[in-house]
Amino acid sequence: MADKIFGLDDVWAIAQATDGDHPLIIRFRTGLERLIGDQRLPNRLTIAWAFEPAPERSGLPDPALSDAMTAFEDLLSAALEPAELAVLTSVWTTNGTREWVWYGGEGERLVRNQQRPGRP
Repeated sequence: MADKIFGLDDVWAIAQATDGDHPLIIRFRTGLERLIGDQRLPNRLTIAWAFEPAPERSGLPDPALSDAMTAFEDLLSAALEPAELAVLTSVWTTNGTREWVWYGGEGERLVRNQQRPGRP
């Protein structure tokens, strides 16, 4: 990931809680209060990946799947963040689902950017 995204340092924190009987892990970017009301980021985009949780992992992905999810996140971040098209704000994982929460600009601009040759 880039060192600065929308002027933010690329610093993350982790919170842990429970969702019923399942662990809930939230990874979130710190310093986001600077972007509240930023006109470049009017739209929220949530991407969800549903998976069959490993029984011994209490609703969390197994290591191989977690690696695939990290690679997916890295591809999206590399495509969106350096161009300041969107910023990843948090990642939620619980009970067979991982959700990435992004804030970005106009949807049409995001689609045009992804249709360029060489984009993941």
